[in-house]
Amino acid sequence: EDLSFYHYESGEYEKALELFKVKTDIASRFYTAQSLMALHEYDRASQIFEDLSKKSNKFQAPSKWYLALALLRLGRVDESEILLRELEKDSDYNLKSTKLLNEL
Repeated sequence: EDLSFYHYESGEYEKALELFKVKTDIASRFYTAQSLMALHEYDRASQIFEDLSKKSNKFQAPSKWYLALALLRLGRVDESEILLRELEKDSDYNLKSTKLLNEL
């Protein structure tokens, strides 16, 4: 059993982060960034999400979404809006992106 996901799902983000950061697979990188978001480390999380959002993989769109959220937390609204407009074209993120854009 993978304890990194156990700790993540249990909300023990610091423990999960320690275990995720030694892994190099895409899923572990995504959940490293998710753990950082949960710990309010938006700058570090945004760096990982940005990298993942530029590569074609199953985490590309989710990474772009969370990058937009991290950028908002960092006060980088214009950059976030660009990503949200791109995500409006994605069927999985269309409604959430449009709703968030309307709130900005």
